[in-house]
Amino acid sequence: MAEIEKVPKKMFSPKSTISLDEMFSQAALVFPDNLAVTYINELKQEDLTYQEVDKKALQISSYLKTFCKLQNTVVGIYTRIMLGFIACMIGVLRIPAAFAPIGLDWPVKMVKQFIETSGVNVVVVNVDLLEKFNQVLRLLEGSNKTFRLITECEVLKLNGFVVAVANEPIVSPDYEQSLGYVMQTSGTTGSPTVVKVPHACIVPNITSLAKIFGMTDKDSVAVVSPYTFDPFIVQVFLALSSGGRAVVVSDAFKLQTGKLCQILFDDLKISLFQPTPYLMYLIGQERIRRNILGQQSPLRILAFGGESCPTLSVLQKWKHHNCETRLFNLYGITEVSSWASCFEITDKELNDKDTIGSRKRVVVEDEVMDINEDSVPLGFPLEDTILEVRDENGLKIDEGVGCIFIGGRNRVCYLGNETSFHPGTMRSTADLGYIEENKLWFIGRKNRSIKRQAKNISLDWLERSLSKAFPDFIFCAVADTLSDAPQNEIYLFVKPETSYNERPFLTSLKRELREAFPPYACPDYVGIVSTIPLTSHGKVDTRALLKNCREEKNLSLGESVEEILKNIWLNGITLEDDSTVASSKRGVYGPGEQGDQANTNRSTLDMPPQVESEDMFVEHGGSSLAALRVANEIKTWFHQDVGSRDEELSELVDVILNSSFGKLCAYIKARVADKSCNREGTIGENMVENTSASQGDFHLASADENENSSEFCTRIGITSKPSKNNDDREVKTSVSLKRRKIEDNGKHTHPTEAATGNFSCFCSIQRGMRATTCSSCTASGIHGGVEHSQGALEASLSLKWKTNFHKCIDASPLVVGTNDKDLAVVYLGSHAHVLKAVYLASGMILWETCLGDRLESSAALSKCGLYVIVGCYDGKVYVLNRSNGHVVWTYQTSGPVKSSPCVDPSTRLVWIGSHDHHLYALDVNQRDCIASIDCGSSCFSSPWILHNPHLVFIGTLGGRLFCVDASTQSIKWSKQCPQPIFSSPLATSQAVVYACVNGIVYCCDLDRKPLWEFKTGDPVFSSPTMFWSSVANESKGYVLFGSHDGFVYCLSDSGEMRWKFKTDSQVYSTPFVAPVVRELKKPSEVTDKIMNCSSHLQMDIPDIKMSSEHARNTSGSTIEGRGVMSSRNDPVVVVCSIQGTIYCLSLDEGHLVSSWSFPGQVFSSPILVGNDILVGCRDDFLYCLTIN
Repeated sequence: MAEIEKVPKKMFSPKSTISLDEMFSQAALVFPDNLAVTYINELKQEDLTYQEVDKKALQISSYLKTFCKLQNTVVGIYTRIMLGFIACMIGVLRIPAAFAPIGLDWPVKMVKQFIETSGVNVVVVNVDLLEKFNQVLRLLEGSNKTFRLITECEVLKLNGFVVAVANEPIVSPDYEQSLGYVMQTSGTTGSPTVVKVPHACIVPNITSLAKIFGMTDKDSVAVVSPYTFDPFIVQVFLALSSGGRAVVVSDAFKLQTGKLCQILFDDLKISLFQPTPYLMYLIGQERIRRNILGQQSPLRILAFGGESCPTLSVLQKWKHHNCETRLFNLYGITEVSSWASCFEITDKELNDKDTIGSRKRVVVEDEVMDINEDSVPLGFPLEDTILEVRDENGLKIDEGVGCIFIGGRNRVCYLGNETSFHPGTMRSTADLGYIEENKLWFIGRKNRSIKRQAKNISLDWLERSLSKAFPDFIFCAVADTLSDAPQNEIYLFVKPETSYNERPFLTSLKRELREAFPPYACPDYVGIVSTIPLTSHGKVDTRALLKNCREEKNLSLGESVEEILKNIWLNGITLEDDSTVASSKRGVYGPGEQGDQANTNRSTLDMPPQVESEDMFVEHGGSSLAALRVANEIKTWFHQDVGSRDEELSELVDVILNSSFGKLCAYIKARVADKSCNREGTIGENMVENTSASQGDFHLASADENENSSEFCTRIGITSKPSKNNDDREVKTSVSLKRRKIEDNGKHTHPTEAATGNFSCFCSIQRGMRATTCSSCTASGIHGGVEHSQGALEASLSLKWKTNFHKCIDASPLVVGTNDKDLAVVYLGSHAHVLKAVYLASGMILWETCLGDRLESSAALSKCGLYVIVGCYDGKVYVLNRSNGHVVWTYQTSGPVKSSPCVDPSTRLVWIGSHDHHLYALDVNQRDCIASIDCGSSCFSSPWILHNPHLVFIGTLGGRLFCVDASTQSIKWSKQCPQPIFSSPLATSQAVVYACVNGIVYCCDLDRKPLWEFKTGDPVFSSPTMFWSSVANESKGYVLFGSHDGFVYCLSDSGEMRWKFKTDSQVYSTPFVAPVVRELKKPSEVTDKIMNCSSHLQMDIPDIKMSSEHARNTSGSTIEGRGVMSSRNDPVVVVCSIQGTIYCLSLDEGHLVSSWSFPGQVFSSPILVGNDILVGCRDDFLYCLTIN
């Protein structure tokens, strides 16, 4: 091992080391046209050359210098991984200043503390995260350090940023070495420690590894570490110092391990990959052998770091014997950023049969420990780095077990308030190492610490923190390091010292863990015990606690495979659920929902959670860490009750993350069958159900299983095993009605904002020709159709304006009009998390508001006209002031909200579906949830409100159509379809039309009796719409929709095809039918821009008829905001194909009138307002076309 060196003071030259930004600048001069950065997310790939990054960095640096006039300024960066992040980082370094990455998963209090203790005076904020960062600013308002937001800088906006500047900047200390960046330890080994990293400390790390790896300008480096983890810096500058390319991957894309491997290794031919072992376990053995360490792998270097390296036996299974990829094990700590040692794992080590699987025993502090010689050594020190192993007295040892120390000449960082250090300072790692014959192995952590997701977690710290929050309880945290899981599981045992109320305590504990602890530090299981067992030496008997817990974790052996997997799958999702709203599907109560309210809804809690075959783990709230927990539980059950080897379930994590629940069941069943189980879907006839209620003083159950139980173990926020469903109705999923009053406790509301608007008119029109006429326009008579001249319609389309929404647009526009066309406003959201209000006349932005996640829901207007309502991927329904975009209220559901809201004019209620399987009725004026109806499956489609009779219809991804009594908010009936329903239903006073992905459009009466059905060639995602015309006293009904077979269909109201039109690709959008204005008599007639609005929010469509005779007896009337056309009108059908072509078709014959092509795909539905067509595109723009 390397010896500690006595470094003379005169050799300490802090200014002589090149800086990180200078490393980049030198490479940019030599390789200006090389690709420097490639950014990949789930939607697209973007590239920047060295010259482009250099230019962007210079622009950012020049602007930020205005606010960074003090020496040693620290600039915080609060952003998602994105294309402009690297340029922003280099721009900060060029000021010169140090950048300080701020974690998005940090609790708000931790972000505040980091800003205060790290000396941050400026924060660059991603525009998508502005609303989230405002929470930090509000928290800082009560401190000595406040910030002001500056949003008008075009340079930053073009790169996706705004800036927050301290009102009274703090003068930073004069450090002996110039700082490169500032990071924070996880805080899980005690108080979070700020680590200030000099260029002189990190640069030798990069240059040393560049030599070892043989970096060239041809290399592509996968940057997969979080940017708050210092290996991120090494990965980026290994590429950017050599003229190579840094391939940056979004956090969401990392979970899609199949696509990740295909793009990184098959498409981009990545040559250097430095993952944590955690990520490798997610990828799975099969993909590792095929894509990463296969015979034809493009990878030159695979370097593990951040956690214990996979053992030699595991690596031997992963690597093909002809694979030429070099393997390395890296070791280091944040306090001596970043890597300290490196060990190359040669084929000789992998093929050493004597080493693989062997162990030796050593004694450490009177405890016998197994040293796995199969593990990979830590290796030898990098340039300018010293490693030592020291005993309890702090003396260096050459053999045996001790604590590992790291240091060197300049390989030291400033910790906390340090402004200087002695050259050659050695830092303790708190890691235990075993040294023998100059080889060093990691064997564990001191101070009861473990590592999860490359973060150190002190169990002592966890216990102390919880004891401070709950002084009447004793906490004992135990890590299960013997399980087969790639991540150590944490069990938290709680012993109450006084009498207590179980449910409120658990609710408070869950809230404390969610708000005060990072996700990787939260325990996997919580057990309430009457006593904590001790050993003969008076120490906690962790083995006894874990033994009882493992025994109680065993699942009921008589259950079917589906039931077992459903319970495990739901547990994994519920653990990730941060919802503060009670969920009848899961039976989980959030903070503040105990007591009488909980007792009132007791029957709801007993209802079984539902999992549909098509449900996806991540989409329903699961994460990669949760997937590992779920996989471990499945493996534990499988090993104990079926019997298997790990390799038989090697794809398990990948299946959980990237396949549906049904495919997971099929995957496990296939392996059960391989084990010759003698019953399909069950586990051996000789196995009996485990009815044991407790073992010793430990009981595994939930608070709902036994109200009076004082001892139980459960995952945080998870209820007991679901009870049987005794409902004998036709509905096979559990369907319930749950009413609740939302308490004004701050959990569902934002600070109230007066929703005053300056607009006198609020007529509106939205997807599917749903229209309203406001009271002022009704009184003025402004709600009729526009007169047209006779003759065949000939038209062309031209671009009027387009507006950038920063990311894909899948939602459809809402247009709210006024008496002045120049003030009509379009409301629309995009995947950039932003909802914008845009003037119809010019495309200029009135306001834009950043919400919590992407928006696919189309906005609706409240009955009063003051609010815009929209659903969001973060599970919230947002209510915004229409005039200024301020959020006045949010309602939190338990799943993404892709459904579009629908407003009932008679009750003012907003009806909207959620992927948490519920249909909600919300009163946005009183800020109440009036009803939550369990539909048994995700509600993707939007509700349809019928006024006479007063009913609400919605379809689910479980393929069921629901009819709900709008007055009582109770289910009247439901009807099962063969496959999921994505499109929204269409209802009249006598019938309802709905489409299924089996390609069939159905029509039934209001008692669900079938009337007719029409079959297309492919699935139907387009929502049917209806138009009624009256010509020469003859009424005609038109039912229009698109299909994935590429046709637009027009049916009669009795289900007979009038015509069909072939487009260039599948049709997802909903057709829009309206007359086209040939010429305006006078400017005032522009007020008829909202065509044929009804005087109510929604009116009933004339009956979809059962026969042609019925058509002759039906008189024309205004329908659901759709006009009654006279022979003088020229109605056209406007519809888009997915490929991006918009078509204008004649209503009567389906002839092509005009078409226009967009540069991207279109999933948005068009809106026709006068002669203007509005539609969103996946090229990130909202387009306004004019029919000429």
